[in-house]
Amino acid sequence: MLRVFGSSRAGIPAACITGSAHGEAWFLNHAETRGSFILTLLNSHVFHAYARRVFVDKQGGWFEVQPKGLEEFPIPSATPEERGMCGLLMEGLLALHGPEGRGHGERELMVAYLEQWLNGLVYELYFPGPLHARNIRVFEASMAVGLPAPGGPDYLGALHAAFRRAHALEIGRAHV
Repeated sequence: MLRVFGSSRAGIPAACITGSAHGEAWFLNHAETRGSFILTLLNSHVFHAYARRVFVDKQGGWFEVQPKGLEEFPIPSATPEERGMCGLLMEGLLALHGPEGRGHGERELMVAYLEQWLNGLVYELYFPGPLHARNIRVFEASMAVGLPAPGGPDYLGALHAAFRRAHALEIGRAHV
């Protein structure tokens, strides 16, 4: 295993994200609980905008990612509750992309909605001032929904119910 982050820069533990190089491909996985928060950031629209500015474009929309660029990506402050909320949505997306999620009737709609919702949370972490000035508080609204913990009985059913509650509150649409 090769460590992508070699220091505790921006409060990221060195063991948080590890990867291995096979040819020119990098595979990132999380080595501890805070890893899902970091993966959330790395899969967000905010990171994609950063990557377009910092990394070299490759064929097919891929980027040539250099460790220095990753190390310099700013990690926003987040409370344990905010990191947890991002992690719950990330786990929901992973479940929907897994074998059980592929058979769910509203999978595509739920994936698109959860991705938009997750991006709203990330935007609030990076740009709280402008959002709060417009009374947009995605985390606050998200806490009211009550996302299920992964691995529980009928997890996808509980996730679908949370999706319906969020949709009724227009989280991910009116809050972003």
